[in-house]
Amino acid sequence: MAEITKIESKDGNIYEVNGKRYRELSKEPEHGDKILVVNGAPNGGKTYRDGDVLTVLRHDSGGDVYIQETDADGDILWSTEFVIVEHIESETPTPFPYLSDVLDGIKTKQIHLGERNEENHRNIITFSQIAESARSGASKAVGGVNALDEQLGLVREDIVFLGEKVSALEESLKQQPAAAIAEELDRFYQRKEVF
Repeated sequence: MAEITKIESKDGNIYEVNGKRYRELSKEPEHGDKILVVNGAPNGGKTYRDGDVLTVLRHDSGGDVYIQETDADGDILWSTEFVIVEHIESETPTPFPYLSDVLDGIKTKQIHLGERNEENHRNIITFSQIAESARSGASKAVGGVNALDEQLGLVREDIVFLGEKVSALEESLKQQPAAAIAEELDRFYQRKEVF
């Protein structure tokens, strides 16, 4: 009798027998399926034992199977004696990398991260300088706008003053002779030069 190791997992039960692994299938037995004897109860001339992997010849309505092994001689296994399985190919474990290779990879990443850190620092300095330049330019622009606003205020005052003088001249034209108008214009131009 072979030793059977049952491994329960979230993906279903795995059985290990004589160094081979089998996955339990949840289905009805069919011709050609492989079954693993897990709770065999052979009596008399029965040819199977726990741990045997056999092939289904046919089955009955109760789930019992007849096996087709050459020396089985029409043996029948009750549904409580076996599980339907499929062979799992043995997986070759992936070898672990050498510690020196792992350390080299870490050093390479460290160097790369250091370079990126320096590049990010340079970018931050550049962006700070650009922001300071923009802030200075904006401050100068605000100062220029304020100066223009002051000059615009003075121009408005001059326009109002000139409008008043033109109105006064128009009134005086209606009331004075032409010589008096010439004198008034001379005085007007003299005041204008003062501004």
